[in-house]
Amino acid sequence: MLRNYFKLAYRNILKERFFSFVNIFGLALSMSLGMMLIVIIIDHQSYDQIHEKKAQIFRITSYNLEDSGPFNGYASSPLRIGDHLRENYPEVMDNVQLLNGFRGEAKANGKILQPTRYFASANFTDHFDFPLVEAVSKQPLAKPYTAILTQEQSRRFFGDASPLGETLEIQDVGSFTITGILDMSAKNHFDFDVLLSFNTLPGLALQNEDFEDYQNWDNIWMGYNYLLLQPEADLAKLESVMTKAGQENIEFETPRAGYEFKLQHLNAISPGPMLSNMMAFTLPWIFLAFFGVLALVVLITAIINYTNLSIARSLSCAREIGIRKTNGARRWQIFQQFILESVLIAWLALILAIGLVQLLLTSFNNIWLIQTADLEIAALPWVYSWFFVFATMVGSLAGFAPSLYLSGFKTIPALKGGGMATQGRNIPRKILTVIQFFFSMVFVISILLVYQQTQFMIRADYGFNKENLLSVALQGHDPDIVKSVMTSHHAVRSSSMSSHHPASGRNHGTRLKKDPEEVEGMSIYQFWVDQGYLDNMEIALIAGSNFPDNISNENEKFVLINEAAVKQYEFESPSAAIGEILYAGDSTTLVIQGVIEDYHHQPMLNSIKPLALRYNLDQVEFLNLRVQSDDLTEVISRLEEQWLTIDSERPFAYTFLEDEMNTIFQGFNDILKLLTFITVVAIIIAVIGLLGMATLSTNTRLKEIGIRKVLGAEIGQIVWILSRGFVGLILLAILLAVPAAIVLNNLWLQEIAYRININPLIIILTATGLLSVCILAIASQTARAALINPASILRNE
Repeated sequence: MLRNYFKLAYRNILKERFFSFVNIFGLALSMSLGMMLIVIIIDHQSYDQIHEKKAQIFRITSYNLEDSGPFNGYASSPLRIGDHLRENYPEVMDNVQLLNGFRGEAKANGKILQPTRYFASANFTDHFDFPLVEAVSKQPLAKPYTAILTQEQSRRFFGDASPLGETLEIQDVGSFTITGILDMSAKNHFDFDVLLSFNTLPGLALQNEDFEDYQNWDNIWMGYNYLLLQPEADLAKLESVMTKAGQENIEFETPRAGYEFKLQHLNAISPGPMLSNMMAFTLPWIFLAFFGVLALVVLITAIINYTNLSIARSLSCAREIGIRKTNGARRWQIFQQFILESVLIAWLALILAIGLVQLLLTSFNNIWLIQTADLEIAALPWVYSWFFVFATMVGSLAGFAPSLYLSGFKTIPALKGGGMATQGRNIPRKILTVIQFFFSMVFVISILLVYQQTQFMIRADYGFNKENLLSVALQGHDPDIVKSVMTSHHAVRSSSMSSHHPASGRNHGTRLKKDPEEVEGMSIYQFWVDQGYLDNMEIALIAGSNFPDNISNENEKFVLINEAAVKQYEFESPSAAIGEILYAGDSTTLVIQGVIEDYHHQPMLNSIKPLALRYNLDQVEFLNLRVQSDDLTEVISRLEEQWLTIDSERPFAYTFLEDEMNTIFQGFNDILKLLTFITVVAIIIAVIGLLGMATLSTNTRLKEIGIRKVLGAEIGQIVWILSRGFVGLILLAILLAVPAAIVLNNLWLQEIAYRININPLIIILTATGLLSVCILAIASQTARAALINPASILRNE
């Protein structure tokens, strides 16, 4: 019986080649997106799976109770809180601590690199089962001033030679003996090149002020705590204990709500919630949910196609069903046959979808948002079993409604060819068609708005000149020496120095007081710059003057502030602020030397905040060169040669300011790429479905067309009569989609400080374009039917 069903399904697929192609191609496109989502989810479920004790390991996370925003959490927490729990609560068997070791240079084997490093407690290798390729002991970090390298970092420094016993010089920290190599190839949420012994910190804190507060309760941002808990541990109780301990020990100069601390299971880190201070970027669950919703919408459109076309071609199946029922077939048997036909189509679509996935993987891996996923389906052959289950589910879901509908035909009407395909029965198909084009219209409008917003932010006037500004990393060298060497090139028109780049996502904040008696002062962003910064960046000075020429690093006296700072400190006007004093800490007094025009020192996602420009060349990290040349490649090559006269060990590190600013919008660009791809797929599926519907509708009305032509109807009239029903459905979908798209897109646009206004012309052009595509698809079939000689139609009647 089952074999016969498959034979019938196979013959029906070959008999209706066009409609089979529409269904298979549409399902394959949509399934490829669903399969991509399966790959991404499976990939992210593989994070941190190699650890034997993973079920008992939890990370302590911190939440700022004063911040009601959705991203008020931190992956970091005070180191003292982990010790407090281990020492006082038996449910906590052990705790592992990591401390951010700051970025900086490391030297070994005559090579200088900038590895990411953390201080880690000696028991790190006891509870996290990353293989030790080489090690002097089971706890290679037990002694102070010892270090372990990742395999990759070891190769960078030493090639294939063993590094054990070699010395690693860490800038401003000290000399460490290499005692182990760690294999970090398994998927994990950590991101480090070097682990330094945590036991180094007590002595280091006495010598280096950067580390003196590493164990303070209020150091929320530098430390990471991992707890090994008893299986029966009460998580709610421990979270309450942690929060209470934080409230008792974290001191604030003014009353604040403080922090709440929570426990996050090791396997809930990736995918997990979006937190600040993550060691490595992994896709949060909200992005997976976003991808899932988009893929589901496209899959629904393909299923709608199948349902629509299957119900629409019920007339051609009616006699077959009637004959089978006459011969004794029961409804469930006919239902089974059509379900199997649907599943067979889904399996054929699966074959095509797997090919599409192979093509898509490379493109998806190039998307910034999921680059860290490093997807490789060839390495996961068992995933194909999930694809098979997925295809079977899709086929069953797509075929359920048509199978139920077709198997319900009454015997006598079915033998007459009428079945149940009356006009009233078109209502479900009409609703499904409207839903398809509703989603397509929402997608297209969303794409255009994301593109417009991104281009607006990229091309906007930021209040400074970002063009042809080449930023060279000083890498610890004397700024004056680097400036002297680099500005000798004829293409360099001007130069300046700064601690970081404007509008690129990096921010340095401080608090400056208007009154020395204030406890904390007001929050303000700051840049460390030189005298040439305003001229080189073309930032307007609206009151006062620039830093004086005789200014020095030894005694900071002056500050430049922007208009937003004038308002924050309640000066009457920019001119009135000149000569006023702001206090940094307890001893530094800063005279306001000038007021600059507000410019976007942060990305345009944020409003312009109060800003202070301060002078101290010891704090600058970049030399900014304004270059003018028709051959920038030659300029960079020449500057690289000049860099070698300063430093032959470190590579020439540079970036163009425009490029760095644009990376902040990479997320928007990636979402735009994903939306564009998904929208194109959705429209293709919807249009080929419409094409199939128009073809079926036209074929069932050939006799009517012949009669109309005999009675003198023009081709244009016939085309309109055949097409107007579909055009009406598409217009209805557009009318419903436009307000929905506006509401949905306003939700994210309102979160951006400087945003576009939704242009009605864009809506009109989008609706016109989508309607035109649909009309062309419909007209291609209706016009073909209208051109048929009526004699060839009516002679068979």
